[in-house]
Amino acid sequence: MENELSLLNSWVSFADFEEWCESRSIRLGDSWFEFLKDESLIAESAAEAMDERRRRLEGFFADQDIDDLKENFETHGIDYLIEEAASLRAKVKKLEKKTLANEEKPLATRERNTLLTIIAALCKEAKLDHTKHAKTAGLIEDTAKKMGLSVGETTIEGHLKKITSTVVTRMQ
Repeated sequence: MENELSLLNSWVSFADFEEWCESRSIRLGDSWFEFLKDESLIAESAAEAMDERRRRLEGFFADQDIDDLKENFETHGIDYLIEEAASLRAKVKKLEKKTLANEEKPLATRERNTLLTIIAALCKEAKLDHTKHAKTAGLIEDTAKKMGLSVGETTIEGHLKKITSTVVTRMQ
């Protein structure tokens, strides 16, 4: 449609607007300069927020990146920040998809049984009787605490109880 207004194509730089007003002897008052100051603060805050988010997602970068972002904003205006934000959103979505694809899956029976067998072997090597569930669970919990780890005695006991049937199955 010819008469439709496009927001993306209707932006005018501050300098061009000031020049247009000056050419028509339109005096820009204090409110214009307050507006400019507010716009600058908003854009600066947006640039800092985007940079902070990017740093969290991608790691730390040189101060040159921040300077480049500010310089591009000053040169290209708010459109640059909008494009940069869109680009970062696309990258975040891509990273989220990768993260979802790499998420751990629940243990399969074979893997769980292998881990229980390893625990049984480690218990034997440490001279811990895994068939004495409560006593051994208490000893393992204490060792974990000494290592700065937290795992409940009941949880440990539950896993130790699973070992007997797993080991019997593996020995057959």
